[in-house]
Formats: sequence, C-alpha cells, structure tokens
Amino acid sequence: MKLSILVMAVAPTTLAVPPATADPSWRIDLSARGIGSVELGDANHPRDGVVPAFGVRALRRVGPVRVGGSIGGGLPAWYGKADAALSIDHETVRGPRWALTTGLDAGVGLLYFDAPPETPASSDALIYWGPLVRARLQLHVLTMLPSSRAIGVVVGANAAVTSARYTSTASGSGVRLEPELEVGLTMRL
Repeated sequence: MKLSILVMAVAPTTLAVPPATADPSWRIDLSARGIGSVELGDANHPRDGVVPAFGVRALRRVGPVRVGGSIGGGLPAWYGKADAALSIDHETVRGPRWALTTGLDAGVGLLYFDAPPETPASSDALIYWGPLVRARLQLHVLTMLPSSRAIGVVVGANAAVTSARYTSTASGSGVRLEPELEVGLTMRL
C-alpha cells in the first residue's frame, strides 16, 4: 500500500513537462531559395538569370539580436548559387506563435547559370563570384513544443548585392542585384 502511494506521488513529477523558458538560445533555418541576378549600371555582362539554392542558417541569441552564419548551395550543377556568410538578425515584431525578423548577411558567393560542366567558349553562360551583402525580411510561423522549443515555417524576401568577378566567357567585374524568395523550416532549440 505504501509503495503504491509512493509510486502515485513520484510518477506525475517524472512525467511533468519542465517549465518553458522565455526564448530558446538557438534558431536553425533550412530553406530553399529562388534567386534572380541582374547587372546594375554599366552592363559588362548583360545576361540575367534565375537560379535555385538551398541553405542552412544557424543563429544564437546574444542580447537583443541573434548572430551566426549561413551556408548554401545550388542544384543542379549548372544552375545555382553557393554562398557562405556571417549573419545577424533582429526580431522586429513578435506574436505568441510568429515572429517577423530583419537580418543582414555578409560573405562571399558564387552564381552559375546555364553553365554545364564543359562550357564551350561560345557559350553565354553566366558565372561569377564575389563578396556579397544580403538584407532579409522573414516571417516565422511556429508551433510550440512542450519543452520551450518550437518548429515551424519560414518565408522571406531577400535582396543581395554582389561585387561580381566574371569567370565565364565574359571578363572583368560588375555589380549585380540578386532578389530572392525563400521558404523553408525553422527550429528554435
């Protein structure tokens, strides 16, 4: 009898969910992006392109902002954007199950459009690399989990400016605007 009372008293405490903390320290976004590329100013390489990319962004809360980095790549091999960047985010508006964030990325990227593995000399492929700066606006819609963690979806509209160094049949450099649309999964850990 005493053992059953002890089990009934202890069991609920071992199954109880720990209290939720105010905000998880880490945020991880896994997303797919559609990226456009347009030459600004003097048209050294006037070809425009739209390419796919996927990416991972990991950010840790540091005071009122989140800092971290992102890495991305494109598929298939002749259409895509690969990049690596440092990131900073700030939640501008927040509801109980959603957040609107603004952010900046700074790093380096490589864009390749219509560039099969053996690009002929007469090709008009668009291939360039260079430093980039990206501004981001994202909406995070979350489902809260019992342990103060959350999972949800992220959608965003981004714009990057790249100082392009052309490596295809064109030579020289230029400045390119890269508007982006993004959709993916977000996790708060």
